[in-house]
Amino acid sequence: MTTLNQHIWAGEIRHGQGCELSPPAWVWQLLDSASPPHRSECDGLELTLYRGSCGTLASVRLRDAVAAPADALEQRTIAIYRLVRAVLSDSPHLWPVRVWNFIPYIHQRMDAQRDRYMVFNAGRFHAYCQWFGRPNLPQQVPTASGVGHRGGDLVVHCLAVAEPAEAIENPR
Repeated sequence: MTTLNQHIWAGEIRHGQGCELSPPAWVWQLLDSASPPHRSECDGLELTLYRGSCGTLASVRLRDAVAAPADALEQRTIAIYRLVRAVLSDSPHLWPVRVWNFIPYIHQRMDAQRDRYMVFNAGRFHAYCQWFGRPNLPQQVPTASGVGHRGGDLVVHCLAVAEPAEAIENPR
């Protein structure tokens, strides 16, 4: 896992140029015909939605996530993924294929048994079980990464497309 030294919100820099908390450049190329982003706030979560002809990118920011205790962070992670699911359900691109998670101080201890990444994963797992159904998780969960950074906000970007992708298991 990688830890980044800077914190910049992707919504502040168009196409993620120079932004370490942004999806890679190929995403912006995929969304090249994207209309201007739609920004809103829902229950303290900042949403930026980019819609292009080939895909939709939902980006959610939880400010000062680093200050949240473990139970609150787990619940807010569930809320982030529920929000992503809700906005994608109103999109022509229903199928999430790639998620980038930027987690502040990813290995910082949160409680007696878990670090921030474990707390985040517990919330994400709960949300995915609601979204996809537990038996379908291995086939439907999008590819994802979790990257630590030294800022305070939790940032999640989800790229969705119009058709489901084929899950390919990594060889072990």
